[in-house]
Amino acid sequence: MSELFNDMMVESMQAQERKVGELTKDIAELKEMAKVFPSLAQLIAKLELRLISLEKKLAEVNFPVRGMQTLSNKVEEGIIVWQKPKEIIHHYHVHKLMYITAGLILILVLVCAGWLMTHDQLSLYKEHDIKYRHLQFVKSPDFQGQLKIADSLYRQNADQFSDSVIVMEEELARQIRLAKEINRTKEELEELQKKAGNSSRQP
Repeated sequence: MSELFNDMMVESMQAQERKVGELTKDIAELKEMAKVFPSLAQLIAKLELRLISLEKKLAEVNFPVRGMQTLSNKVEEGIIVWQKPKEIIHHYHVHKLMYITAGLILILVLVCAGWLMTHDQLSLYKEHDIKYRHLQFVKSPDFQGQLKIADSLYRQNADQFSDSVIVMEEELARQIRLAKEINRTKEELEELQKKAGNSSRQP
């Protein structure tokens, strides 16, 4: 593009110079004609002065070739840049306050969960305590003897006593579960026997 622009400017300057040359020839012809017509001499002299001033002005014109080349190069670079597809990059910034807020909410949730678990555990301990205190008022001598044995066992080895109680509770829960399954199986068997009896009666 810069070469094309420079060529255009050079052609324009050459065209101006050609026009000046043609005017010079025309004035020379007019001078020849002035010999025949003496009244044209003054007019030719004026035209000659204007032509000389025009030539001086053309000579003074200093075309900035380097500046135009730089401008032309920059225009070309700009066109290339604008022709390329623009790449949009999204940057997501999370403010530090958001991280702090999320951390505080998480801590609050954990503290609330801890409070609930502690409250449930405390309620369970209170429930067992009041049950044991109630059992101490039972007037049966055998039952009071059993409580004393349990107290002495607990005082001798609390951890072993706790483990044995947990094992007994699990065994009791297993027996209850088995009893429920046996009852459900019996009920299903009875229903099947009834259905079988009804089907055998039908002709």
